Amino acid sequence: MSTFKRVDESIKVAIIGGGPSGLAAAIELARLLFVEWQLYEQKPTISEIGTGITLQRSTWRLLEQLGASKHLRAEDFFRAPDGHDNQYRPVVKASDVEQINGISKATVFWYSTDSKWIYTTPLDDSDWEITCRVREAEGGDRSSWGREVSLADFLKGFQEYCEPVQQLLSLVSRVKRFDYFGGRRLQSVVKHGSVALIGDASHPLSGAFGAGAAFALEDAHTLAGALLWAASSKRDLADALRLFDSVRSPYHSALYQTMDTIAASHEETSRNAASAEEEIVGRIENVSKPEHNWMYYHDVDQALEDAILALEETAIKSVL
Repeated sequence: MSTFKRVDESIKVAIIGGGPSGLAAAIELARLLFVEWQLYEQKPTISEIGTGITLQRSTWRLLEQLGASKHLRAEDFFRAPDGHDNQYRPVVKASDVEQINGISKATVFWYSTDSKWIYTTPLDDSDWEITCRVREAEGGDRSSWGREVSLADFLKGFQEYCEPVQQLLSLVSRVKRFDYFGGRRLQSVVKHGSVALIGDASHPLSGAFGAGAAFALEDAHTLAGALLWAASSKRDLADALRLFDSVRSPYHSALYQTMDTIAASHEETSRNAASAEEEIVGRIENVSKPEHNWMYYHDVDQALEDAILALEETAIKSVL
């Protein structure tokens, strides 16, 4: 962002990346008459990149505010993803899956030990997605986008699963691997009074909570709200970014704390479980606790409003 003294005069914004946060920022900033923005994306054309997006309640509410929800059709909600993390994601024919006794026509997580799981879900009348997460040794050739891997090596990692799952995996003819990549946890998501990090650039959550799209939309919405506040109150760009940071950085810290709490619970469960079955049940109970679902009900507008009120109260006290 350019460093004009006053936000309401005019600011130029460069949006780097056309993912969920970049596109949301473009829509949000286009509504602010004092912002001139340009979006930079390395892909030459708009196309599907295969990333799966979970539509939580908070995600849908923000899509409505962006005016984007009206463009989504029923068939858009079930697309076979190519993936974007350290998982294996094959797609098989739904007609073949229907012949397996014990596979429910519903979205199911099949948990194992050591953070391993298999996610199965029907995508539409033709396809069935299988997403498999497994912890592997460090090193080797890693890639953030899908890379074809040995089917035999892939199947070896899930031999302990029950017969219906084994039959399901036997339908796989080719599979790609997607590796997790995450940076370090940042204390602040702004820099130099003119740079704001949004979306995946602002946190190393790597798919945690299945709400990365919601976090990205929340970032863009909060940034636009902070700029609007600064313009209406004759503040400068640095003030706007400090407000943005005061809302989003504590939010990320709370997410990290929830992640650490769940991880600690998993470690304790692994140490104390008398059997693999007991460990799996314990892991499911750990992630299913109501206090670990707060981010799905987060009100980003209220968070911004509270932060503005706190700033105004501080300003009043400093004058008195």
